[in-house]
Amino acid sequence: MLKHTALLALAALPAAHADGHLSFGWVKTGDVCAGIKTTCAGVECTGVVIGKCPNGATFPTEGWIYSEFVGVGLVNANTYLTGASPSAPPSGSASSTPPVKGFRDNDLKTDPVSGNGYAYVMSGAVFGDMDTSGAYVGIASYLNTGTGALSSNENMFYVAGGSLDQAHTSRGVSNIGAPRGPYRVCVSDIDPSTGACGAARTYQPGDYKFSVFGYTSGSSFDLGESAVDGATHVVVRMKLTVPVAPHSMTFNDGAIDSLRSLGNTDYMDVKNFKFTFAAPGSGANYATCAGNVCPCLEGLSFPDNWGAGDQSPVGTQAQEAIDNAAMRDDAALASYIDCVCKRCGTYPEIQRAATAGYCTTAAAASDGSCPVPTTTLRYSFPSTYNVGSAADNVESESVLNTGTATKNVKVKISPGPEDEIAIYVDYLFEKADLAQAGKYFVYDPDVLAGSDDGDDGLGDVIDYATTAGLSVATACVLAIASLYHM
Repeated sequence: MLKHTALLALAALPAAHADGHLSFGWVKTGDVCAGIKTTCAGVECTGVVIGKCPNGATFPTEGWIYSEFVGVGLVNANTYLTGASPSAPPSGSASSTPPVKGFRDNDLKTDPVSGNGYAYVMSGAVFGDMDTSGAYVGIASYLNTGTGALSSNENMFYVAGGSLDQAHTSRGVSNIGAPRGPYRVCVSDIDPSTGACGAARTYQPGDYKFSVFGYTSGSSFDLGESAVDGATHVVVRMKLTVPVAPHSMTFNDGAIDSLRSLGNTDYMDVKNFKFTFAAPGSGANYATCAGNVCPCLEGLSFPDNWGAGDQSPVGTQAQEAIDNAAMRDDAALASYIDCVCKRCGTYPEIQRAATAGYCTTAAAASDGSCPVPTTTLRYSFPSTYNVGSAADNVESESVLNTGTATKNVKVKISPGPEDEIAIYVDYLFEKADLAQAGKYFVYDPDVLAGSDDGDDGLGDVIDYATTAGLSVATACVLAIASLYHM
């Protein structure tokens, strides 16, 4: 039986400064890298990393996002997040049965039409008992590694079946693939008058796309509606983790300017969101980091006893007032401190002064003279998804399952675990279409790549519209508040 939203803790990508990239296999195109764990077991095999890899780097050096599948369940879309604290399970929900087994197919492929190359990953997991009442849900992703565009109105999926049909299969470069497939499924809107699959979508070199696919199974399939008051939707929960706190974050084209503001609206439906974070610096300590990435210290004047805190002869509060006033009066000083805060914010000397206000003042007073390179990630969620009958799927690359109807999706975002820079993204699909065994859904986003200034290349900006979920703890969304002992 499928239950409520699953809130399952999964292994996160090791911190960037701890050489976490060594446990991943990477594929690069232009300035973009995509990676999967080279050694994994169970549902952690569904994790995918995407990030910026400039100047010949073979793994992300200027920020990445780690997307992972969390769970599925049944909810009342109007109430399940209402009144929930940012890090607690949604109101009225309970933990679902954990994923039983994870699968992953991955390979480098060539599009037979255009001849362009792409990296393909299909990861998924079994939930419940597929023989009696369960579901298989997975994510198929592409990274266009070629030099030309790819156009398609479909995606390809591999899945597992009942208990006798869940053996890991060797395929491509993976030995933990799902046993059934490939299944070609329409991901564009279905023409209501002709039933035909809609127009092809085009993906440029470096574009990264996801499709979420799931189907129901079992001789006595039951969504578990009796356990959820007023159940309306099946939910698929994703989590996205980032290495450093973004210093700006907006939702719905800027109508909501922070995750905290989003929470105050009871996690309203989200059409898009965008966040920008500084490329993290590195070094043995924060001073080394600052020297490496913020070369703007020469000629700056600091007040006596700058950042001395309770060691200052005038006392902590008075010293903080002096230091903050100095930044407001000197935009160049503020710009330098702003750079250090944003690019070296993982060091304890920066973090532990979170209530003193140095970084907040610096960001407001900065004149930008000490530039802070940034990576901007933008997600745009299309409003529709397709449903159909799994019985119409044929294990063949030559047969397309168009599906039976196009429906409207809901997307909701809520803060992730308090100890992670992460948020959850919930994709909600109408329960009526998935109330029986043998039904499937597929959700495919628009995918963008390019800079905000119209540059067709990735430049300093990576823009995505994906089905991944962003996870950012509320405390981290607020920017690091202060700086001590510079």
